[in-house]
Amino acid sequence: MRRLVRLAPLLALTLLAGCTDSGKAAAEAAVDGAAKAITPLKFEATRFAPKQLDDAEVTLLKAREKLHAKDYQAALALAGEVGTRVKAMAASIEERKALLTKEYETALAGVTTLLSDLRKKIDEAAAAKQKPKGADAASLANARADVQAAEQLLPAAAEKLKQGAIAEAVVLVEQAKVKVAGPAQAFGLAKKE
Repeated sequence: MRRLVRLAPLLALTLLAGCTDSGKAAAEAAVDGAAKAITPLKFEATRFAPKQLDDAEVTLLKAREKLHAKDYQAALALAGEVGTRVKAMAASIEERKALLTKEYETALAGVTTLLSDLRKKIDEAAAAKQKPKGADAASLANARADVQAAEQLLPAAAEKLKQGAIAEAVVLVEQAKVKVAGPAQAFGLAKKE
């Protein structure tokens, strides 16, 4: 009996070490899982949710520090927080992509209509016997060149959209709009979008 009493602290210490090791394994698995959850979203998150990516990575770093300090419960809790942040980040990425895609489609529709209307106005001015004020051969040629330059930006924008570079696609469409701003104003189409 005395022997058992002397061994009790040792037994308790052994059981505690066993529990700690299983806590360690669970915490390590959770931290590794959290790191793996961030990886597939990292590229898009740098474009669409950089702040949320930073927050998730900082939380992951804290979880790794707790793991290294053998505070397995805290590491486990922080790994769970990383998972929550990753879910929010993924939702934010999808929301931002949807918003930019809608912005792209709206801008593209406006520019396409503007280019079509501008082409018609240029053709009408070129065919008219009496040219409208400021519509000499040189200005019509410049307007046509601007329309062609704008039209060449649109396939590049579509390619950017395919590549997932939605913001860059929107920028290209807006550049096309800027290219024809002068001729559009000259032909009274500046208010169309």
